[in-house]
Amino acid sequence: MTQYELMNKLLNGLISLRNTLRSLGESWGFTTPTDTMAEVVDKFSAIPNNGAVQLQVKENETIPIPDGLHKGGTVTGIEGGATINLQQRSVTPSKSEQNITPAEGYIGLSGVKVYPIPAQYQDVSNTTAQAEGVLQGDLFTNAQGQVIAGTMPNRGAMELTLDGLLEDYIEIPEGYHNGTRVYLGDSIAKALAEI
Repeated sequence: MTQYELMNKLLNGLISLRNTLRSLGESWGFTTPTDTMAEVVDKFSAIPNNGAVQLQVKENETIPIPDGLHKGGTVTGIEGGATINLQQRSVTPSKSEQNITPAEGYIGLSGVKVYPIPAQYQDVSNTTAQAEGVLQGDLFTNAQGQVIAGTMPNRGAMELTLDGLLEDYIEIPEGYHNGTRVYLGDSIAKALAEI
């Protein structure tokens, strides 16, 4: 290899090294695409060497990590630097949704104890209601624990009139009635008056 070829190879190697360092510096935000080799070396040399960083931090504290090179290190909490108040809560199941959150002065829950289902919600095996005995639109839980809709019509307050001459009975429709009255019509009185 001639002296010229050796110098050319050395120069190409330096240019490649500069480009690699320049790209790395660009990705870190402190070199530019036009920096010369001397500028790249100066900028890399200016990076502080912080060695192994040792930081201690307390609860709700932020400590900035210094710019520069770091060789590992640790971040630890200061013993006794924070008091963590956790709360044990308990809850009894109910018909409504419940949100279990810590009370004021606590930052979290250490546990939640859920008590058994109260007796009034547990056993439905003695339920005797049937759909036809429960009003339409009302729901009930049958002995198997199924929610069933009632089918009995709500007739409300009905008034029926019996014509005593032509009818000797009147049918009252099935369903719930709140104060149904049956009146005897005046057909008999009118017939007697004409005699």
